[in-house]
Amino acid sequence: MTTTTKEIIERIELFRTTCNYRGWNSYDAQPVNEESIKLALSLVPLLKPLLDTGDWWVTPGPRNGDVNFETHGGRNQISVWRDEEE
Repeated sequence: MTTTTKEIIERIELFRTTCNYRGWNSYDAQPVNEESIKLALSLVPLLKPLLDTGDWWVTPGPRNGDVNFETHGGRNQISVWRDEEE
């Protein structure tokens, strides 16, 4: 089953409420920051041709508040984050 870009967008937006505090994964993960969410959302239209090629899913990253785009089997992965120090 191919994941639609609408489903990907909805999943990214869900991170605002489910992964917005330190330890959201029970292992002291950093919260997914708003800038990473905005960046990931802005990339979805640009990545649409790639996202349409398979079953992609979006996951929050535990290290630095990033958002990960991954395909089945982990053969392809894209991580995006915005460095808050800039």
